[in-house]
Amino acid sequence: MKYLYLLRHAKSSWDYTVADWNRPLSERGIIDAELISQVLKKQKQHPELIVSSNAARAIHTASIFHKTLNLPAACLTIQPELYMCSLRHFKKIIHQLPEDKDHIMLVSHNPLLTQFFNMVIDHGVDNIPTSGLAILKFDIDTWSQVGSIADLVHFEYPKKYK
Repeated sequence: MKYLYLLRHAKSSWDYTVADWNRPLSERGIIDAELISQVLKKQKQHPELIVSSNAARAIHTASIFHKTLNLPAACLTIQPELYMCSLRHFKKIIHQLPEDKDHIMLVSHNPLLTQFFNMVIDHGVDNIPTSGLAILKFDIDTWSQVGSIADLVHFEYPKKYK
């Protein structure tokens, strides 16, 4: 079994005149990411590795989860290709994930995450909201087999708890 944790970055701030790639999290985004990271912490299974887009808002979101889950430093990596990649390239990134890890979190962006989710889950969603976390279980042996239908283990998002 392989478990893929799809995490959409938390709510970003539009208060600064910076490039999209460099937008920081808003105060609400930080609070929401902390909330969902605590929800994940209470569950029995956690990611062994967090792979984040290199956008500032994604890195900050990934860092909140990394800290809350008390993961070793080496368990957080940055993958620049996760920022604004195509669905086809996203699948390629997944296929190249390390085989010695069965639980991996990808921190990325919409519409990509929602498109991938709807491709592998037989009951789709309109949108994975900011700080939304979908945990997918694939009945496969290697990451290169991802593309088949997955089971939805958990779908967490801030408004579920407010």
